[in-house]
Amino acid sequence: MGTLMKLSKPETRFVFSEPVSLSRWARQLRLALPIPVYGTPDERPLEPHDLAILRRYLPEMKMETAGLLLRVWGRLFPGRYEDYSGARASIYDTLARLDSALLSLPGIGRLASSAVIYSGLRTGAPKSSR
Repeated sequence: MGTLMKLSKPETRFVFSEPVSLSRWARQLRLALPIPVYGTPDERPLEPHDLAILRRYLPEMKMETAGLLLRVWGRLFPGRYEDYSGARASIYDTLARLDSALLSLPGIGRLASSAVIYSGLRTGAPKSSR
């Protein structure tokens, strides 16, 4: 993040789309399941302590979560949305709306599998962690 801050200008806006793992319980359950983990050895979803670091640099940071029901859908029906039949796309769209409603409930947002993180204008040096 430090490099991004050095390369950016005060009017820079930041937008990240990242996998997240915000619930310790869900993370432990996921790792216990026999589902393959894709990515390189150093890739992992962002956890709450990672978001705290981002917030130090981007105090105006906001986050929209997704991927509760759609996480299960993706395991059952892999493939690209663009290739779905009309009926399958309609089911996907309905699940996406339901995801949004469920993830807005208190405590449920921690079960999301992805997030769009965004911030308005950057504000300078990070706050001290002391």
